[in-house]
Amino acid sequence: MGSSPLAAELCQYLELKDTGVEGKVDKNEYKLKGVAVLFRHGERSQCSPGNLTAEGSLQLSRLGNHLRKVYENTDLFNEENRLDVKVTASPFRRTFQSAIAFVSSFLFPMKGFVDEIFFKYSNETFHCTDSFCTCPPAAAWRKDYEIAHLKYFVDDTTGLKEKAQRIFSQLEATKDSSDPFNMMDVLLGRYVCRRYPLPCTKDGECVSFELLKEMLEYTTRRGLDMFNANDGIVARLLTSEAQSILGYVARMGDELKQFPHTNRIKIFSGHDTTVGPVLRTLRIPFIDFPRYASHIVFEIYHDMNGMDFLRLIHNGNDRTAELPFCGGKNMCPMSTFTRFSRSGIFAALGFSNITQLCDTSLTPQPNNTYV
Repeated sequence: MGSSPLAAELCQYLELKDTGVEGKVDKNEYKLKGVAVLFRHGERSQCSPGNLTAEGSLQLSRLGNHLRKVYENTDLFNEENRLDVKVTASPFRRTFQSAIAFVSSFLFPMKGFVDEIFFKYSNETFHCTDSFCTCPPAAAWRKDYEIAHLKYFVDDTTGLKEKAQRIFSQLEATKDSSDPFNMMDVLLGRYVCRRYPLPCTKDGECVSFELLKEMLEYTTRRGLDMFNANDGIVARLLTSEAQSILGYVARMGDELKQFPHTNRIKIFSGHDTTVGPVLRTLRIPFIDFPRYASHIVFEIYHDMNGMDFLRLIHNGNDRTAELPFCGGKNMCPMSTFTRFSRSGIFAALGFSNITQLCDTSLTPQPNNTYV
């Protein structure tokens, strides 16, 4: 069971190694000044709802170890500069536990550089803790989205719905699940990530990894179709959920300019519904839903000419050149990213700012403008 590449990717088995291109730039030309890390919590428990499993905690500990080894010999940990560290978690035990596991392995061994860590809880899964990112209708929009999500599946004509319902309605663990996300979540928690055999119905029809792969392809296509819909309703929701984290990254860039002798680390411990909207709004393709401990790293560099640049790393892969506003560059000018986070993100829907985005009397007008 554990030998399936799909199972290994989704469950992030502990024998896997975290690898990636974080920090891999010419250190003679670029100095790393700031890092923002957003991750989905680790594997959650089916026996103790809301909490991580031991494996889930170790997944984030492994990620923290990986990033520490990547960054410990860079200018991020520099005795000449202060290091400002802020951590934000959503109001759920599993994200708090994930944050502690990550910070313990990432920063505790480097405690000589860290005077203190500021920890905040956000009342929202999208980590807004300041007035600049507040969007009152977002919670209601999210509920509407979940209903539309299910309707998309109910209206499916590909044959997947009939196949999935025929099997999952007969299984005790999934008989009450109506959406592919719920079905896959139960499968991962009770079978796949426990390395148990996949379940079968009384008639001998079994869940297979082929079916699981088909469901993931379906949910990925569904998420993209709904985001790209002409009415802009889903794009508006996901933008409202992504703009806070993108805004905090832009603010980090401002702070690094204002206080050049203070390096900065910002950590966001969230959910698939935190990681997904950020990737979707940045137009970065991904498998929907994001797997356990899925992560996005924003790196901010200062070059020898006084210019600031940003790199975006998703699950260890450099995705910077795919950002639609960076012109295919592997080092994106920070000013370009900041402009997108403060205006382009809203202009893509025909709005000027967060106030207009969240004004329910206004209608989104999707377009291909990102600046």
